Amino acid sequence: MQCVAEELERLIREFGYHARTIHKYMQGRGRVVKEVMRVAGEVGGLVVAVIDYERGASRVFIDKHFDLVERIEATILLGIGRRRRNLIAVIFGPDIEEGFLCKINRAICQNITYYRRVKSERACSVIAGLIGEQSAQRALRRIAESLANIIKQASPKS
Repeated sequence: MQCVAEELERLIREFGYHARTIHKYMQGRGRVVKEVMRVAGEVGGLVVAVIDYERGASRVFIDKHFDLVERIEATILLGIGRRRRNLIAVIFGPDIEEGFLCKINRAICQNITYYRRVKSERACSVIAGLIGEQSAQRALRRIAESLANIIKQASPKS
């Protein structure tokens, strides 16, 4: 997730907006949402979170905290925080592996060893090559463009 967030950060900068990546390895969805809500409450600008939508009843947690405002692809959504309107979530469904990475390289979902490497602390070494591929860049660029449009709309008019 960190590598994808860092690539989105880079792409958002190309649209002229500042972004900063904060990553907590294996924190759990509840802790992640609590942390991004805390950060969104402390900063004056927008906060972008990259999170998994999950499956089944777990989706209720995301639905409870975010209004889903845009579908980038069938498995990539954008949401805005219900309590913190300065919080934008890039939501991969059901998770970043199935919702994004496996579409780029099916081996991730078909080979358990490869899948475990993508889920490990050293995932960026595997994912870095994947996000450089053309199909990944197209999807990430669409996400960054939509984020830039949301940021532009939320910015105070001069």
